[in-house]
Amino acid sequence: LRRLTYAEEFKEGRIKIGAKGAEFIYVQYRDVVKNEDGTTSIEVKTINIVGKKYTDLPKFLQKRFDNFNVTVTRFFNCTEEMIDYHIRNYNNHTAMTKSQYAITNVGNRTSANIKGLSENHPFFKNVINCAGKGKKNGTLEEVVCKTMMAMYHMNDWKKEVLDMMKYLDEHSTDNEFEYLKSNLDELAVAAEPYAKDLKDLFSTTNTHIWLTVYDKALMCGITTEEFVEFMKDFALKLHNDDVENDEFVANTYKSRSTKDKKVVVDKVNGLLDRICKYYD
Repeated sequence: LRRLTYAEEFKEGRIKIGAKGAEFIYVQYRDVVKNEDGTTSIEVKTINIVGKKYTDLPKFLQKRFDNFNVTVTRFFNCTEEMIDYHIRNYNNHTAMTKSQYAITNVGNRTSANIKGLSENHPFFKNVINCAGKGKKNGTLEEVVCKTMMAMYHMNDWKKEVLDMMKYLDEHSTDNEFEYLKSNLDELAVAAEPYAKDLKDLFSTTNTHIWLTVYDKALMCGITTEEFVEFMKDFALKLHNDDVENDEFVANTYKSRSTKDKKVVVDKVNGLLDRICKYYD
């Protein structure tokens, strides 16, 4: 009924097409054009339908809308018990999470690269702290995306996973994913024996932060084993009574604004500064 109501309201000019509701915002249509010599010809045009009402559409698209078929199933002579059953039956589903929906908006190359890591790599199987439900609802795919953005495209950081995946679909390369995989290969071996000790750090909230810091630490000459040792020490300090007196930990690392670009940058820079001083 809701879908039929939306169609009716659009036809009557009561609602516009929203940017989030239209997956393909540019629509081609044919228009009859009158030439200078008095003849007519058919010209293919393109319209951006976002913000348009029914009356704003070209006649050709109005006719396409009017001729669209909607399948309606009707049940006759239902008892109240059967009505309740049909309502339950039609609503017996679980909506996709934002991460699950987001990955349906990218091409096969990008989705294969993302899922190749999130579903198959030992790091995501044995090291990262993620419950079984999180592994099924697309959470690990989001972690991969945030890591790719933080490592390679920090200047274009996106808060929403859908925007991240669309950006990566357009700008990421296979070499970037391969390089991330090589980092994960090394870190998975070194960190797996201490997975329980590092579970508060390799969470779905902060894994992309630590993977980005790891990449930068390697460039500074710090070894994988040294990086894991620093993580173990940092994890222990998180549970100290005086941790709240540590301004970086209290105000930056534990910030709840985990998707803000400034927080991500400050976390990465702050941790990198600490590990460099740790081995200075």
